[in-house]
Amino acid sequence: MLSLLDLSELPSDPVQKEILEQIWPFSNDEKGPPAVLSFLLNKTTSIEAHANLKNFRLKSHQLKKESITVVSAELIRSGDLLQDKESRQLLFRVISHEVRTAVATLKGYADMISDDQSLVKDRMKFGIERLEKVVALLRDLKIELEIED
Repeated sequence: MLSLLDLSELPSDPVQKEILEQIWPFSNDEKGPPAVLSFLLNKTTSIEAHANLKNFRLKSHQLKKESITVVSAELIRSGDLLQDKESRQLLFRVISHEVRTAVATLKGYADMISDDQSLVKDRMKFGIERLEKVVALLRDLKIELEIED
């Protein structure tokens, strides 16, 4: 999971929620990345999610003494997400949702640009980064399809 979060080595200190929110790649059909993270941080639980064309079972464990949450990721499925109809539908539903959400966010913030420009710029950067992740996902999908052909 550390490599999925762009953490090249185990951090010596716990990763703060604000930092984790910026790099959290896991989402599912019902929840986007921030909602999946919040769900895991608020209680000891398990949830299925996907990231980088792979499916995972995420489990959170609360360490009460230190007020720390440990999240583990178990790889459920790796490989060709296009091999069956249900997987293809899920993949394209997720891509469609991510693109629509990012575009709606950017449109909303563009309408607010006259209010507080520094806040709007930060939010627009976040929306653009989401779109870049979707583009990277589509690029990965294209590569996968080209390899099959």
